[in-house]
Amino acid sequence: MAERIVYIMRHGQTVWNLEHRIQGRKDSALLPESLLAAKRAAAYLAGQSIDKVFSSPLPRANQTADIVCGALGLPHSSSLLLLECDHGKCEGMIREQIDIRMPEFSKARKADKWVTPWPDGEAYADVYCRAERFAATELEEAKRYLIIAHEMINKCLAGALLHWEHDRIMCFKQRNTELLVINGTDLMTYVF
Repeated sequence: MAERIVYIMRHGQTVWNLEHRIQGRKDSALLPESLLAAKRAAAYLAGQSIDKVFSSPLPRANQTADIVCGALGLPHSSSLLLLECDHGKCEGMIREQIDIRMPEFSKARKADKWVTPWPDGEAYADVYCRAERFAATELEEAKRYLIIAHEMINKCLAGALLHWEHDRIMCFKQRNTELLVINGTDLMTYVF
């Protein structure tokens, strides 16, 4: 029986990514070079026999998914479970602004990022629970899936599939339009 293979891609780079602003559930425009990177990723994925594509409903992920799926000739299904972490009041800010305006939150976050919720938002542990729920309800065995979403939900999903401890999840980084390929317990990465 064939194994399940999960391809996890982060959306293209946005203006706020470039400015180091926290996006969370807010959005900013994809940069033109991101659209080209999505096309390069689509060219690679065209040879991978993808069965089903899921995306976050946020515009930056949806636009990236539209480019990739257009090349693959596949539709994509949006899932609320794939939304990026809700960073609450911090969305649109840079880290230095948060440290100045919310020193108590910054102190708590530095002590334990995993369980400290963003003001009026989620904790990373909450995002991990969503990732586990998505994997359990949407990813069957012996199929090839492509997920196009965001850094935090993507690394939580990879962590859930690979049974990583939360410290390892927190240390893992995924660049824009980088593709993670999980086949059983193996992880490979491709940058476009």
